[in-house]
Amino acid sequence: CSTQQPNNHADWVAVRPYAFQERDKHKFVFIVAWNEIEGKFAITCHNRTAQRQRSSSRAEPAGEECSWAGLFSFQDLRAVHQQLCSINSELEPYLPAFPEEPSGVWTVLFGAPELSEQEMDALCYKLQVYLRHSLDTCGWKILSQVLFTEADDPEEYYESLSELRQKGYEEVLQRALLFLQLLEKHKNMESMVELLELYQMEDEAYSILAEATMELYQFLLQPFRDMRELAMLRRQQIKVW
Repeated sequence: CSTQQPNNHADWVAVRPYAFQERDKHKFVFIVAWNEIEGKFAITCHNRTAQRQRSSSRAEPAGEECSWAGLFSFQDLRAVHQQLCSINSELEPYLPAFPEEPSGVWTVLFGAPELSEQEMDALCYKLQVYLRHSLDTCGWKILSQVLFTEADDPEEYYESLSELRQKGYEEVLQRALLFLQLLEKHKNMESMVELLELYQMEDEAYSILAEATMELYQFLLQPFRDMRELAMLRRQQIKVW
């Protein structure tokens, strides 16, 4: 008989396995240009695969986005790089070197550092290469979240702790059943010693099966117990009133 330990998972979250795995490989193209008015980089990304599918399909356009855009200062891009490096440190040496920026109030007074047109074009190209490398290293899901703050459904990444626990109980139960089925196939042994060992293993397997079945049953029964307890508490409150 196993003593049931209290499960306090209030501060835990269950991340789905392969939450950031790419289901379909799409071709993404980055375009980087310097916006003189804003003093920032204008980064645009096009999903060429989705664009081709949309243009070739005669049906109504799907809800999937094909393009994203944003304005980024040198500081913004350093922050993006820092987040991506926390996911994969291999990216650390790949961010292009930016010119030194004035800090604090000097940024407002003097704006971004000035570069020649050739220097800025070269820097934009290096950023495009960096973004392509980030895409290959981290994947589109992560890069889009960091770069364009895509508003994905959290349910896509997390699963219910209750469902996860139920799945765990069911897996233990299934393993016990499979082990018993395996033992059944070896019942044609002729040696008495081997048979005794087999029966001992069978007893242990039945014990594990009974324990796993009971734990799953208790887990499935718990919500109904909670509802009954809540109903009784509510009834007592009504009597007091």
